[in-house]
Amino acid sequence: MAASGTTWVKTTKGKEEVESKAHGLGFKARHVLIMIDGKRDLEALQSILPPATVPGIVDELLNNGFIEVSEVVAPVVAAPVEAEVNPEEDPYLLGQTFMINMAGRILGIAGDPISAKVKAASDVAALKALYPEWRSAIRQAPDGLARLKELEKKLFKVLGD
Repeated sequence: MAASGTTWVKTTKGKEEVESKAHGLGFKARHVLIMIDGKRDLEALQSILPPATVPGIVDELLNNGFIEVSEVVAPVVAAPVEAEVNPEEDPYLLGQTFMINMAGRILGIAGDPISAKVKAASDVAALKALYPEWRSAIRQAPDGLARLKELEKKLFKVLGD
């Protein structure tokens, strides 16, 4: 049974299905299979896929040999930067950390492209210039869309707007 905190990896059979549709999985099951990466647990998958369907599909994939429980412990995502900013702290570093953490937490590996751009930003102005793209990426996930106003408020406080 799909348990909270458990992560899974694709088996050889699962990799074959992703690469060539060799085993004829249905659309939803194949979509979940593609998202399984050894890092996402049940909650992470439910934040980017229809939450009610994920546990049953994960169980189906597990029972049919497409995935197995990961031996690797998923990395812990750092807590988001708090909205209260110490005036002595650097707004650039706080904003950069917040944007990267939220992209990783909400989007998982799908947030890697925007996180890379945020990491490459050289100052607060560059972070502000990336804000529309970051916002658009966050909106793609149901959890991100639901939390967008809260996240924007915290980010603007950190960046000084």
